[in-house]
Amino acid sequence: MVARNVNAYRAASAEKVLAAICVDAIRQIVAHRSKVEKIVPEELHQVRIGLRKIDTAIRLFSRIIPEENYERIAKELKWLRGEVSSARNLDVFGIDILKPFVNRWDFGAVVSMLHRRELDQAYAQATKALHSKRFRRLIDGIGKLIKFLVGRTSSAAHPTQPAADVAVRALNAMMKKMRIGRSARHLSDRDLHRFRLRTKRMRYAIGFTSGLFGKPAEKGAEKMAKSLRDLQAYLGEITDGESHVKILHHLMKKVEQQPMSGLGAGAGRARLPHSLIGHQTWRRERMLKKIAAAYGAFEAAKPFWHGHHR
Repeated sequence: MVARNVNAYRAASAEKVLAAICVDAIRQIVAHRSKVEKIVPEELHQVRIGLRKIDTAIRLFSRIIPEENYERIAKELKWLRGEVSSARNLDVFGIDILKPFVNRWDFGAVVSMLHRRELDQAYAQATKALHSKRFRRLIDGIGKLIKFLVGRTSSAAHPTQPAADVAVRALNAMMKKMRIGRSARHLSDRDLHRFRLRTKRMRYAIGFTSGLFGKPAEKGAEKMAKSLRDLQAYLGEITDGESHVKILHHLMKKVEQQPMSGLGAGAGRARLPHSLIGHQTWRRERMLKKIAAAYGAFEAAKPFWHGHHR
């Protein structure tokens, strides 16, 4: 399903729609951040969703945000996402790699123990960031932006703009950036990660804007959202796979430093990544085929906003 629109209706101003999205996202972040320190993956996931909502919303409605405010908020959001990303990556590594493979390794118990240490440290880092003065300044800054947007009155110099008009231009620009998917099979890992981020933003943007174009647009929005959901999942398989290999190499270096591990010098380290890399290579090729099909479905779906006339 398309995500529920946040207070969005056809006659709404862009200022009010953006403010409503930000209010909803801040409530979500604040509601879940206090439980992150208990190392609950779902709580961290909800915080990350809230951050992605704000990131997408300010990009979508960047035309109505003072440039200085936009740059500052975008920079701080990037910082905060970076602070919580390690915990998320280690969570996924535990599910995708440790649980299915660890019993096959002679030194699986050591890897699990080291992974747990890394996970505890990553959650401590995320918790510290989410309770820092820098975090509070970010939330205060977004709050001030919301007050500014809600309090803005239309004038000849600064007229308020219909949300649908602003959304059309932004969605068209996002569609152009999505064309990178046409050559997905030939993209580098870095570009695939960039494509994944664009896919996420596009999916959120559809959820925020589909209600701005009336009932007839909903079916088209649902179709686009489904293809994006599949595309995001397949891209995630690849980018997570690359992350898994990096985490494993890091943990194997730690294993060699364990004086009581009983491992021969480097023997397990050479064998373990090799088996994982083979698995990831197979999975990557499989996912690239699925990405091509999902992207084809996305391009085949007629943009639901094309019937809107500004």
